[in-house]
Amino acid sequence: MSREMQLNLYFFLIIFVVIFIIIYLLYLNRLNKILKNKSRKNKKEYEIMEVNYLALRKNIDKKKILNKKHLCIISLLDALIIALVASIINLINLHILWQLSIGFVLLFLLIYSIYDIYGNILVHFGYEKKKEEKKAKNYDKSKKNRR
Repeated sequence: MSREMQLNLYFFLIIFVVIFIIIYLLYLNRLNKILKNKSRKNKKEYEIMEVNYLALRKNIDKKKILNKKHLCIISLLDALIIALVASIINLINLHILWQLSIGFVLLFLLIYSIYDIYGNILVHFGYEKKKEEKKAKNYDKSKKNRR
């Protein structure tokens, strides 16, 4: 391996680790604030989009995954995605518009693929909503519409 390739690899790893740590700490801080303020009146302000995506896409119960352990995993996944995209984009020697467009596509591909895998893992471990809960929820909605 040439000296230039080693320097590029070290540069990649340093950027990855620094960005990963910064993003992880920021996301963990944000999610801890949301956990503390979960009982506030304005709940829309404190919703976590990743949890909403998992609940809609994989039919996972939000109440089961709104705890510190799963929010820490979500923080790790977000930090991993952002650090990977930023590190890969720094290695590409193209015009800035190409870097941004590749980064944008790569970001969405990683978000959807990683959260799809995480959702499958949660379903495998039994975090999926039960069928009775879905039927009861639909029954309550139809009952409200009748009034």
